[in-house]
Amino acid sequence: MGTVLLLCLIRVAWISDDTFIIFRTIDNFTQGHGLRWNVAERVQVFTNPLWTALLLLANALTRELFFTTIAVSILLSILTWWLIVTRFAQSTAAAAAVTVLLVSSSAFMDFSTSGLENPLTHVLVVAFVALFLSPRLTRWPLTRLATLVLCAALGMCNRLDTLLLFLPALVHGLLAQLRPSGHDHESTTSSRDEHGVGGSAMERRLDGVEAGLNGRILLALSLGLAPLVIWELFSLFYYGFLFPNTAYAKLGHGIGRVQLLEQGLFYLQDGWLHHKPTLLSIVAASLLALGRPRSRPAMISLGALLYLAYVVWVGGGFMSGRFLTAPFVAILPLLARRKWRPSAAVLLAGILGLALPLPPCLRPGPPEFGKRHEHGIVDERSFYFRYYGLVPVLSDPSTLDRHSNALLAHKLIGELEEIEARPHVLPWNRVGQFGYLVGPDVHIVDTYALADPLLARIPARRNHNWRVGHFRRSVPEGYVETLESGEDEFEDEQLGQYFEKLRLITSGDLVSWARFKEIFRFNLGLHADLIDREKYRMAGMLQVDLRSIEAPVPEGTRRSDERCRSLTPSGIQISIGSRVHNSQIEVSLDHNDDYLIQFLMGDRRRGEALARAHRIASKGVWVHTIDVPASAAQDGYDSILILPQRGDKNSCIGHLRLL
Repeated sequence: MGTVLLLCLIRVAWISDDTFIIFRTIDNFTQGHGLRWNVAERVQVFTNPLWTALLLLANALTRELFFTTIAVSILLSILTWWLIVTRFAQSTAAAAAVTVLLVSSSAFMDFSTSGLENPLTHVLVVAFVALFLSPRLTRWPLTRLATLVLCAALGMCNRLDTLLLFLPALVHGLLAQLRPSGHDHESTTSSRDEHGVGGSAMERRLDGVEAGLNGRILLALSLGLAPLVIWELFSLFYYGFLFPNTAYAKLGHGIGRVQLLEQGLFYLQDGWLHHKPTLLSIVAASLLALGRPRSRPAMISLGALLYLAYVVWVGGGFMSGRFLTAPFVAILPLLARRKWRPSAAVLLAGILGLALPLPPCLRPGPPEFGKRHEHGIVDERSFYFRYYGLVPVLSDPSTLDRHSNALLAHKLIGELEEIEARPHVLPWNRVGQFGYLVGPDVHIVDTYALADPLLARIPARRNHNWRVGHFRRSVPEGYVETLESGEDEFEDEQLGQYFEKLRLITSGDLVSWARFKEIFRFNLGLHADLIDREKYRMAGMLQVDLRSIEAPVPEGTRRSDERCRSLTPSGIQISIGSRVHNSQIEVSLDHNDDYLIQFLMGDRRRGEALARAHRIASKGVWVHTIDVPASAAQDGYDSILILPQRGDKNSCIGHLRLL
């Protein structure tokens, strides 16, 4: 069975484009530049410190990253299977059922390699579950509690949000430690009532035992959490922040919670459509375990469900199935512990084989290329496999250089050979293989802000067609010139002041009181008022006077007509010049887009209306007559904001006039 899994893993093994972000950091470290993505800045671009450290050690042995990363990933995935089978499977049939479920899970197979942290997370999760469910002792020795906390801490060092997987079990275990056998709160209370305020010698002995026990629990927690605490202290000292730069980049998206929840549900829907065995296993194991809500298996299931709820809360992800694998692996031991008969294992294999499409590892021929799901969720492996897959690269190593990222990188390297001044500063949104190949001499300003400390802290540009994990920023005027010259050349003076303080943290002397003071201030958000958030959120917005846009534009006028103005996602603000109370407006807008129209008085919004798309045969603009909300008409408004909502991204406006 292990051989079957190994062959399947080899067949689907690949490296994702995001993995090259880690590769660039490792490459810079081996060249003596430190754990940095751009050599001029101390910025943590990776979300998986433990995984990065493991690859760093492996690279030190092999001096190669692509095949080494795949080999480490496969070994860890086989180790995950071995731990489940040897620790939990009660029979050969149970081991076969686990193997079938793993091979049938497209999510597990896709991210058992990929170069991301999933394989290491899987091993740590299974080790945690094995410790937690061990039947040897009803009350744990404190060394075992420390080991359990250590597994959780290592998991969090690998990815912070895995805390939710471990949390219910950790709370359950700690509460069990605080209730020593033969001594509970009620017996202590009755003893005090019986012997008076001072208490008996027995009571004092029990209190002493409890105090000693609590002290040892704190010691066990301290020892277990040590790796996480050490990493966070290092991160605060070296990078200046407790969290990776990607966290700040993704928190500044400006997307409403309702929209994020909707996107998170789309992510689960995608999981149901493309990863049924994974989700069905989680649901089945949870239902079985939660039948005994206070049991230890129930705590594992609760952790898996809590993690899925968090995934929905943050809007899911853009890689189909990536965030389903950890809860899936967490509940597999619960299924493996059940008494499987050979007929049940055969029946499971038959159901999965007949009712569901074949998993990628069992399909004949190469994977489908470029399969894109709806709502910005992508089958990443099928998209990159022909370039970064193990089998294609073994067949023809030149495939690694055929992706457009590699072609652009080699072209830029050729151009830079003719330029004497280095480093070269380049605003760019491809930070994977492209960033890795161009090397340390190119300072990339990542417009998605994952690797840029300043852009991560200014708001993402408004975009109604947003995609999870891809929140683009506008590069402030003078930012590139400032990076090139080292002098403040920002047009926005306040942002220039903000960057100088930030640069002291990321590029200044590592040990200085001035740097430590700025680290303290930034982590408390004391400089946030230096950023004009609305300015950068609405970057690219057109601002015009009403008189310049009043001339009527007939229906059907094409976007290419000079009378039509193209709009960015930030839309257009039309200044009226004085307070008006008109109850209707007429506006011509591109026919196949929705637009939100807001009526403002100064900076205050008085009301809003929606201009919906008209799916008509003719192209061009459509003239809308819009009723001004009663609140805006009554109080008055002096400007109108028109924001594209949904459509083909080719938004435009012809005219607007008051009626």
